[in-house]
Formats: sequence, structure tokens, C-alpha cells
Amino acid sequence: MAESTRSSSHSSPPTPSASAIQTTQSWRMGLFLSAIATVLLALLMVQLDSFDAAPYPPDELAKKPNFVVPRINPRLLHGSERIGEGQLSGPEDIVFDPKLGVIYTSCGDGWIKRVTLNDSVVENWVNTGGRPLGLALGYSGEVYVADAFKVSLYSIIVN
Repeated sequence: MAESTRSSSHSSPPTPSASAIQTTQSWRMGLFLSAIATVLLALLMVQLDSFDAAPYPPDELAKKPNFVVPRINPRLLHGSERIGEGQLSGPEDIVFDPKLGVIYTSCGDGWIKRVTLNDSVVENWVNTGGRPLGLALGYSGEVYVADAFKVSLYSIIVN
């Protein structure tokens, strides 16, 4: 009797009833059949839909274009002014400082040049010793420089 009491205190998990097993199996079978039906329906629709590319007349490719692009645009840079012509060696980027009224430009020779807009005077401002490619103006008026050869960023305080 003591053994039966012990075995009943260590009860095993309840076994599912036959109806619960049947419900689970029928649910799985229904899901499987609906997935198969969906795939078969999609395959049937793809097979029934005839996808033919629109016919393209072969003589269309041999035609010359109807439009003519002018080789010279008479209005190209109309009304513009060249700034620092002959004094800037491969300018890459510019940034405008509205407080001072100057443009900073990074050049291929390593110089960052300062150009005043009133009289277009070009001044060698800072030489990074590398290849400055990008410029940005900070909130306090400093100029940030990205240098490709030095692989670094510089912050230059404007005097």
C-alpha cells in the first residue's frame, strides 16, 4: 500500500485524449492540404497566363533620333563670373562664410585658399601638406577639412 501511495504522489504528465490527438492531426493535415492547394493554384495560374513580350519592330532600332543636341550652348554660364581664374589649382570643394564674406576652397596642391567676394582676391590661407577634398563651416566659424592623403580631419580656427 505504501508503494501505491508513493507512485501516485509522483504522477506522470496527463496523456492527451484520443480526440485531442485527432484534432491536432486534422489541423496539421488541413494546413498541409491548404498549402499544397495554394502552390498548385499558383502554378496553374502561371501556366495559364501567357507572358509574351510586346513585339518591337526591328526597324525602330535602325532609326536615327528625331532630336538634335546642340554641340555648343550659347547660354552656358550666361551671367556668371569667373573667380580666381588662373590662381586656383584644381579646386575641389568650396564653403562660404557669410560673416566674413569669403569663400574657402580646397585645391589639389594642398592649399586651402581664401577668396574675398568683393574684389576676388585669392589668398593662400592654409597648406595641409596633403590633398584637401572636403570643407565644412562650423557653428563658431571654424573650417573643417577632410584630407585624403593625410587620412584625417582638421579643424582650422579662422582669425
